[in-house]
Amino acid sequence: MSVDSFRFLVAAALADGQLDAAEKPVLLQAAAHFGLSRQQAGDVVREIMAGGSTQAKLPEDTAARGQVFEKMVEVVAADGSIDPRELVLFERLAPRFGLTPAQASETLSVVRELLDEQTRQQ
Repeated sequence: MSVDSFRFLVAAALADGQLDAAEKPVLLQAAAHFGLSRQQAGDVVREIMAGGSTQAKLPEDTAARGQVFEKMVEVVAADGSIDPRELVLFERLAPRFGLTPAQASETLSVVRELLDEQTRQQ
């Protein structure tokens, strides 16, 4: 399960076509959260970047699915912006997490507003 959860995060990080430097430490923290070593995390990232499958099984537990979704949001927000391709991914995956596409969009809108506020304060 932990590798599957991490695959969702890597797919989200790569949704905009690149793995930003700011996303890497967030991915490593998430990998540790899901019980993966740095080596295992690196293997998954390299596999997906090389065109490997991003298919993964979600946890059956609702709370665990929610954790995966939250970690995905953390990863995509790490670079300080949410790319339209990342938004499309979240809207497409939302039903698998028990959310409607509108709920996923709303969640990302709130995150986007927080990011904008942080930028204005800097």
